Amino acid sequence: MRILVLDDRPLVARSLARTFRGCDAVHVTDPAEALILARSTHFDGLLVDLRMPAMHGRHFHEELHRTDPGVAAKVVFVTADPPDHDLPAPVVWKPMSPDQADRLVARWKRLG
Repeated sequence: MRILVLDDRPLVARSLARTFRGCDAVHVTDPAEALILARSTHFDGLLVDLRMPAMHGRHFHEELHRTDPGVAAKVVFVTADPPDHDLPAPVVWKPMSPDQADRLVARWKRLG
């Protein structure tokens, strides 16, 4: 399973990627780079930080959905703060446990 992890903080991005045991998790810190990767490379799932200074996770999802709704359907947001509005994708909380990562992997497998 190939997963794209986007978080603006490098240590957090790396830590989140490591949580996905037995998966090929690619981590990036730049939303623009993540959009390019998500559009050009097959990923089974995308874990996207909700609050980033360069681009809010919701805007990342909207931009991805505009060009590729199938890929946008694989987005799950991750945050340490409660969201202040309804979101177009599920949310998991930081810090993320390996059990949470396993549940996400199972979810992405069901999505195909």
